[in-house]
Amino acid sequence: IADYSLLYPYQLLLYYHFTGDRGFLKMLYPAAEGVEKYFEQFRNDLGLLEQVNTKWNLVDWPENLRDSYDFPLTRPAAGEGCHNVINALYAGAVKTLAEIEAVTGRKPQYRCRWQKLKAAFIHAFYDREKQLFTDSTVSRHCALHSNIYPLYFGLCPQEARERTADFLEEKGLCCGVLTAYFYLKALAAAGRYAAVYRILVNESEHGWMNMIREGATSCFEAWGKDQKWNTSLCHPWASGPISVIIEEIAGFIPDPSQKCGYRYEPHVPEELKDTFHIKVPKVFNAFREP
Repeated sequence: IADYSLLYPYQLLLYYHFTGDRGFLKMLYPAAEGVEKYFEQFRNDLGLLEQVNTKWNLVDWPENLRDSYDFPLTRPAAGEGCHNVINALYAGAVKTLAEIEAVTGRKPQYRCRWQKLKAAFIHAFYDREKQLFTDSTVSRHCALHSNIYPLYFGLCPQEARERTADFLEEKGLCCGVLTAYFYLKALAAAGRYAAVYRILVNESEHGWMNMIREGATSCFEAWGKDQKWNTSLCHPWASGPISVIIEEIAGFIPDPSQKCGYRYEPHVPEELKDTFHIKVPKVFNAFREP
């Protein structure tokens, strides 16, 4: 699955944020870079990925939670052309590699590529009239998914950040449980913490409250037992609220530059000021360099 492969550099950097283990980051940098190198075979003249047909282009799952994403996501190979999500994830991987280079002291090679790729992505997918991103280079449709990753990975022009955040709020969780993590993180990155909390506790059929209604003691693979024909009732890819509540609402943000291992930047909603409690163990970052 191409989407998962492209998220590997992101996961590696996230591990570093939690541990401060720069040695581990250095050791696995070649694996993260190898992911990007693999996808170079699909780059077109603008540096964007096109016809990534050796891997399944997921975008989201199940299929009916892609918000009518306007691109043929046939399996095992996606249709011909250049579409948004795979390129947003690719840009995110390149940006992450640049950040890993900075942390590990490597000679920068991805920083410049990230800037060029960002410009190419905007040129290919940004609709200036709508101030939103389209699903492909030949589509005018703007799915939720086509705007989550640009907002999260910093691909949005400054003029479009507020409109894109508004769009995400208006759409709601018309996506799957995996993409919902990036959906909430994108809203938080735009400073929409009240919306993050409202969406977390929404009681529609698309939300974690629906899982609780259906007797969940762990996270489902979909929003409800009957929303996917073979829904797993214990699926970690739906566990986004754990990190979102701790990091974006309570404000304990992993940061290896801090002695305790995190920054404290709370965004607890007013209605919870007297009732919200969270206990975080005192952390000593064993890998933090003096």
